[in-house]
Amino acid sequence: MTLVFGAHGLLFGTWVSRIPAFQDDLSLGEAELGLALLGATLGGFLALPLSGWIVSRSGSRAMVSGGLAAFALLLVLLPLSPTLPALALALFAFGAAGGALDIAMNAQGLALERG
Repeated sequence: MTLVFGAHGLLFGTWVSRIPAFQDDLSLGEAELGLALLGATLGGFLALPLSGWIVSRSGSRAMVSGGLAAFALLLVLLPLSPTLPALALALFAFGAAGGALDIAMNAQGLALERG
């Protein structure tokens, strides 16, 4: 589980370090960048209840694997966003995958801790 937590942080940190490049590549002003970033926040926020429900029904182990794969894949796909709406939508999905992974990895960590 340590590797999963580390991978989550590494993937998110990779995205954050690239924000200025995305802003330059798409010629986004500060307000436009803020709107794009709002997509990630909304995706994460809206994924939380659904993720909790899925974990409670299916278990956290499968959700950790799927969430980590989706989070990594979406990070790779973010640079393919050619416009502000496309970036906001991609960030929505990236935020949802990150939020789902967060719920699942914490549930799995708790399950391991409890034995």
